[in-house]
Amino acid sequence: MTSANSNITALTVGVYDSNGKFVTGRTVAPNARSFDLSRLDAYVSFNTLGAGRYVYAVIASNGGNTNVALVNKTFNVSGSGGSTSSALSVSGSTSIPSTVNRGSGVAVRGTVNSSGSNITSVTVGVYNASGTMLTGGTAKPGTTSYNLSGLDNSVRFDTLGTGTYYYKVIASNGSVSGYTLVNQVFSVR
Repeated sequence: MTSANSNITALTVGVYDSNGKFVTGRTVAPNARSFDLSRLDAYVSFNTLGAGRYVYAVIASNGGNTNVALVNKTFNVSGSGGSTSSALSVSGSTSIPSTVNRGSGVAVRGTVNSSGSNITSVTVGVYNASGTMLTGGTAKPGTTSYNLSGLDNSVRFDTLGTGTYYYKVIASNGSVSGYTLVNQVFSVR
């Protein structure tokens, strides 16, 4: 996105429910004439939305305008059987701290569940902004449930340098391939 006359002072990319309540997304203050919206992908978790009607919005402010809706698109999430969100899910404490001290480890926790078919693969890892896995591992459980702590030793948070990263849990089963269950941004300081 670009602003022709002045710096972008505020930018919100997110999803709102049918009552106008903010559900997922992020607000940033770029203080620049342009901003790559893909930098906010990790903050907009479409995969966590339940069945219902939502609005995807991009709202910006600059020196001359306040809270201008650049994108305001209504969409529906289906709750019918066989949907991706019901075929694969994750439970337990899967989030990690938003800030990790350099050289510190973080425990990988949670359970991936599959309704309908066995889990064929689970990948847990840390990725850079380009989408390259820096540390992580993959298991091929062949069961309908998998405890993520089985991959804890494969995800070496203690080896990461200072910077911003993405913690992801990606799973596949008989009907869904490469479904991202967790996509959380964090910083190492």
